[in-house]
Amino acid sequence: MINFKKCGLEDIETLKEISIKTFVDTYGEDNIEKDMSLYIQNSLTDEALTEQLTNSDSLFYLMFDNENLVGYLKLNIEKAQSKIYDEDSVEIERIYVLDEFQHRGFGQQMLDKAIEIAKQLDKGSLWLAVWEKNNGAISFYHKNHFKQVETITFILGETPFTGLVMKKWFH
Repeated sequence: MINFKKCGLEDIETLKEISIKTFVDTYGEDNIEKDMSLYIQNSLTDEALTEQLTNSDSLFYLMFDNENLVGYLKLNIEKAQSKIYDEDSVEIERIYVLDEFQHRGFGQQMLDKAIEIAKQLDKGSLWLAVWEKNNGAISFYHKNHFKQVETITFILGETPFTGLVMKKWFH
Protein backbone atom coordinates (compact mmCIF):
# COMPACT_ATOMS: atom_id res chain seq x y z
CA MET A 1 0.00 0.00 0.00
CA ILE A 2 1.39 3.40 -1.04
CA ASN A 3 1.13 6.33 1.29
CA PHE A 4 2.64 9.78 1.56
CA LYS A 5 3.67 11.44 4.81
CA LYS A 6 4.10 15.19 4.88
CA CYS A 7 7.51 15.85 6.46
CA GLY A 8 7.94 17.85 9.59
CA LEU A 9 10.98 18.61 11.73
CA GLU A 10 10.50 15.24 13.46
CA ASP A 11 11.43 13.60 10.12
CA ILE A 12 14.68 15.52 9.57
CA GLU A 13 17.04 12.56 10.10
CA THR A 14 15.08 10.34 7.71
CA LEU A 15 14.86 13.17 5.19
CA LYS A 16 18.58 13.91 5.45
CA GLU A 17 19.53 10.24 4.97
CA ILE A 18 17.31 9.70 1.93
CA SER A 19 18.27 13.09 0.45
CA ILE A 20 21.98 12.33 0.58
CA LYS A 21 21.62 8.73 -0.60
CA THR A 22 19.40 9.53 -3.58
CA PHE A 23 21.49 12.56 -4.55
CA VAL A 24 24.75 10.58 -4.52
CA ASP A 25 23.18 7.61 -6.31
CA THR A 26 21.72 9.89 -9.00
CA TYR A 27 24.65 12.24 -9.64
CA GLY A 28 27.75 10.70 -8.04
CA GLU A 29 29.09 8.94 -11.14
CA ASP A 30 28.79 12.05 -13.30
CA ASN A 31 30.29 14.65 -10.98
CA ILE A 32 33.49 15.29 -9.09
CA GLU A 33 33.55 14.48 -5.38
CA LYS A 34 34.34 18.09 -4.40
CA ASP A 35 31.17 19.39 -6.10
CA MET A 36 29.07 16.62 -4.57
CA SER A 37 30.45 17.38 -1.10
CA LEU A 38 29.89 21.11 -1.46
CA TYR A 39 26.26 20.56 -2.45
CA ILE A 40 25.64 18.20 0.48
CA GLN A 41 27.34 20.62 2.91
CA ASN A 42 25.28 23.56 1.63
CA SER A 43 21.89 21.99 0.95
CA LEU A 44 21.46 18.75 2.88
CA THR A 45 22.68 19.53 6.40
CA ASP A 46 20.42 19.60 9.46
CA GLU A 47 20.57 23.40 9.36
CA ALA A 48 19.70 23.67 5.64
CA LEU A 49 16.91 21.09 5.87
CA THR A 50 15.50 22.75 9.01
CA GLU A 51 15.33 26.05 7.12
CA GLN A 52 13.57 24.36 4.19
CA LEU A 53 11.17 22.37 6.41
CA THR A 54 10.14 25.49 8.32
CA ASN A 55 9.45 27.46 5.13
CA SER A 56 5.67 27.30 4.71
CA ASP A 57 6.09 27.61 0.92
CA SER A 58 8.19 24.40 0.70
CA LEU A 59 6.45 21.06 1.03
CA PHE A 60 8.23 17.75 1.60
CA TYR A 61 6.58 14.34 1.36
CA LEU A 62 8.08 10.96 2.19
CA MET A 63 6.66 8.10 0.12
CA PHE A 64 6.18 4.65 1.59
CA ASP A 65 5.29 1.29 0.06
CA ASN A 66 3.82 -0.47 3.08
CA GLU A 67 6.50 0.28 5.70
CA ASN A 68 9.33 0.74 3.18
CA LEU A 69 10.56 4.26 2.50
CA VAL A 70 10.91 4.45 -1.29
CA GLY A 71 11.51 8.12 -2.01
CA TYR A 72 10.63 11.72 -1.39
CA LEU A 73 9.18 14.75 -3.07
CA LYS A 74 9.88 18.45 -2.52
CA LEU A 75 7.51 21.07 -3.90
CA ASN A 76 7.89 24.84 -3.79
CA ILE A 77 5.18 27.44 -4.09
CA GLU A 78 5.19 31.23 -4.11
CA LYS A 79 8.56 32.78 -3.24
CA ALA A 80 10.20 29.43 -2.32
CA GLN A 81 10.48 28.59 -6.02
CA SER A 82 14.15 28.20 -6.80
CA LYS A 83 15.00 29.65 -10.21
CA ILE A 84 11.81 31.07 -11.62
CA TYR A 85 8.94 32.69 -9.80
CA ASP A 86 5.52 31.86 -11.18
CA GLU A 87 2.65 32.57 -8.80
CA ASP A 88 0.30 30.30 -10.79
CA SER A 89 2.66 27.33 -10.65
CA VAL A 90 4.19 24.77 -8.30
CA GLU A 91 7.84 23.83 -8.68
CA ILE A 92 8.94 20.23 -8.30
CA GLU A 93 12.40 20.82 -6.86
CA ARG A 94 13.14 17.21 -5.96
CA ILE A 95 11.54 13.92 -6.92
CA TYR A 96 13.77 11.02 -5.92
CA VAL A 97 13.26 7.27 -5.65
CA LEU A 98 15.81 5.02 -3.95
CA ASP A 99 17.75 2.83 -6.41
CA GLU A 100 16.24 -0.43 -5.18
CA PHE A 101 12.73 0.88 -5.96
CA GLN A 102 13.49 2.32 -9.41
CA HIS A 103 11.42 1.32 -12.47
CA ARG A 104 8.42 0.18 -10.41
CA GLY A 105 6.09 3.14 -10.98
CA PHE A 106 6.93 5.06 -7.80
CA GLY A 107 8.20 8.12 -9.67
CA GLN A 108 4.91 8.28 -11.54
CA GLN A 109 2.98 8.09 -8.28
CA MET A 110 5.08 10.94 -6.86
CA LEU A 111 4.44 13.02 -9.96
CA ASP A 112 0.72 12.25 -9.66
CA LYS A 113 0.86 13.43 -6.03
CA ALA A 114 2.55 16.68 -7.14
CA ILE A 115 -0.19 17.24 -9.74
CA GLU A 116 -2.87 16.57 -7.13
CA ILE A 117 -1.32 19.07 -4.70
CA ALA A 118 -0.90 21.73 -7.41
CA LYS A 119 -4.56 21.36 -8.36
CA GLN A 120 -5.64 21.48 -4.68
CA LEU A 121 -3.70 24.75 -4.41
CA ASP A 122 -5.58 25.98 -7.50
CA LYS A 123 -2.39 26.41 -9.52
CA GLY A 124 -2.43 26.25 -13.31
CA SER A 125 0.84 24.40 -13.87
CA LEU A 126 3.83 22.49 -12.55
CA TRP A 127 7.41 23.22 -13.52
CA LEU A 128 10.81 21.72 -12.84
CA ALA A 129 14.40 21.96 -13.96
CA VAL A 130 16.14 18.78 -15.07
CA TRP A 131 19.81 18.30 -15.94
CA GLU A 132 20.13 18.26 -19.74
CA LYS A 133 22.01 14.92 -19.63
CA ASN A 134 19.42 13.12 -17.47
CA ASN A 135 17.78 11.48 -20.48
CA GLY A 136 15.69 9.06 -18.42
CA ALA A 137 14.06 11.87 -16.45
CA ILE A 138 13.57 14.03 -19.56
CA SER A 139 11.83 11.14 -21.32
CA PHE A 140 9.65 10.53 -18.24
CA TYR A 141 8.55 14.17 -18.14
CA HIS A 142 7.85 14.25 -21.89
CA LYS A 143 5.62 11.17 -21.49
CA ASN A 144 3.76 13.11 -18.80
CA HIS A 145 3.14 16.06 -21.16
CA PHE A 146 5.78 18.43 -19.84
CA LYS A 147 7.17 20.80 -22.46
CA GLN A 148 10.59 22.42 -22.40
CA VAL A 149 10.13 26.18 -22.04
CA GLU A 150 13.68 27.42 -21.50
CA THR A 151 17.14 26.52 -20.24
CA ILE A 152 18.86 27.70 -17.10
CA THR A 153 22.32 27.39 -15.62
CA PHE A 154 22.68 25.91 -12.19
CA ILE A 155 25.80 25.38 -10.13
CA LEU A 156 26.70 22.09 -8.47
CA GLY A 157 29.50 22.88 -6.07
CA GLU A 158 31.63 25.04 -8.34
CA THR A 159 30.64 23.58 -11.72
CA PRO A 160 27.94 25.12 -13.95
CA PHE A 161 25.42 22.82 -15.64
CA THR A 162 22.59 23.39 -18.06
CA GLY A 163 19.11 22.57 -16.88
CA LEU A 164 16.01 22.24 -19.02
CA VAL A 165 13.01 24.01 -17.55
CA MET A 166 9.96 21.86 -18.27
CA LYS A 167 6.37 22.80 -17.59
CA LYS A 168 3.00 21.07 -17.55
CA TRP A 169 -0.20 23.09 -17.77
CA PHE A 170 -3.54 21.91 -16.37
CA HIS A 171 -5.88 24.14 -18.40
